[in-house]
Amino acid sequence: MFVTATPITPSLSALPSTFTSGQLVTLTCSSTTPRASAALTYTWLQNDGVLQGQTSPVLQITSFSNEHTGRYACKAVVASRVSSSSNMLELAPSGQSLHVPRAGRADAPGKPTVTMYPDVPLENTGVQFSCNATGSSYHWYYNGEVVVNQTEQSYNISAVTLANQGSYACDVISGTKLLKSLRSDGISLTIRCKSES
Repeated sequence: MFVTATPITPSLSALPSTFTSGQLVTLTCSSTTPRASAALTYTWLQNDGVLQGQTSPVLQITSFSNEHTGRYACKAVVASRVSSSSNMLELAPSGQSLHVPRAGRADAPGKPTVTMYPDVPLENTGVQFSCNATGSSYHWYYNGEVVVNQTEQSYNISAVTLANQGSYACDVISGTKLLKSLRSDGISLTIRCKSES
């Protein structure tokens, strides 16, 4: 009796490697099985969630926008046997363009951490977030969304309000090779109202 072999862990690639908002981006998931005639299908993941209805080896994003920003990976499937996840690619804003950083590189910067001062700021006073990693530029995220035009290691809010409460995170780009770190864990900002002081 022939037993279907688990497909080989796929490799994920993206074209083009540098692009602007509104452009076509093509992701390709490449895998094989020990049995060449076996029919492969694919599972696509965005931010660890399955993209429903996407089973081909090619995923096309016809007009890239902020909703497409995030981490992408794929798995190969044959006869209910599923491969390990591919390498991860993160599609993320960089200045006025969007790029696919090289993922999984040993020389990529480590996962940063975020610190905040003060821990519980008073309403209408300032707060400073620091991304604790070394790099050439930084991305800041508020509740998972990119904070526009914030590319420095520190992110300052001069007068916080209740609307600023939420989770803040960062990642870092290192050097001319545009090696991108993983995104930090989020740190929660809670505002102390003046009536409580």
